[in-house]
Amino acid sequence: MLSIWAPLLYGSQYFDKITYLLVPNENGHTLKLDVTDAPPGKLKLAAHYDSENRAGINMNFTVRNLFFNYSRALIEFDFAENPRLDLNYLKYIGKNFKSAVTAGIFFSNNLFPVFDLSGQTALFKNKFQQYLLI
Repeated sequence: MLSIWAPLLYGSQYFDKITYLLVPNENGHTLKLDVTDAPPGKLKLAAHYDSENRAGINMNFTVRNLFFNYSRALIEFDFAENPRLDLNYLKYIGKNFKSAVTAGIFFSNNLFPVFDLSGQTALFKNKFQQYLLI
């Protein structure tokens, strides 16, 4: 039974730490849990370099249950030569919360090189925007 609920609790991301103890008693065992709640929001920063976005710093801020229970709001920005922005809000719905309604905005700025047999012939700048409501 522990192998079933432990991954579910950790995967929910509502807890930073979960420890348990099985205490023997006259009817078998009692399960004692000690949990540390995760903060409602997390800010993450990471430096990166790749050939598509070049060097940059990726910032991600995620907040759970911001306006409604069983929801997630996300802001992700890549401070790079080719910047990228992702804002979205997701609300889980249904009896078992296996479906979701989402709204968001995505923007990216990329360079696309064009090659032929002699080498690079052109460099196109692509600005992509997407507005989403599902």
